[in-house]
Amino acid sequence: MGSFFGSAEQKKIIEQAKKLGPEKIMRVQNEWPKIIAEVKVHMGEGTDPKDPAVQELAKRWMEMVSQFTGGDPKIQQGLVGMYKNNGDQLKERFGGKVPDWKAIEYIMKALG
Repeated sequence: MGSFFGSAEQKKIIEQAKKLGPEKIMRVQNEWPKIIAEVKVHMGEGTDPKDPAVQELAKRWMEMVSQFTGGDPKIQQGLVGMYKNNGDQLKERFGGKVPDWKAIEYIMKALG
């Protein structure tokens, strides 16, 4: 995590986790696999990222990212870098609870 987030960002991540609390964090962690699975279905069906259903998924996705990042753009950029460069290791470690890079790219296209 350190190579993708500076010390200020790491501190903000910890503070944001404290704000959310363990129950909220657990709810978000349980929601991720559902959103990722829905994204994968649309990707598999070749749904255009601008389709309203995908747009709604992208909105939900970003709401969850915002909960983790507290809306901090530097933390969001760090997340993108982390998944782009270490996505395979994250996927191996956390399974379906984290998206792969193709899903992130698809959501990025949906977001414009």
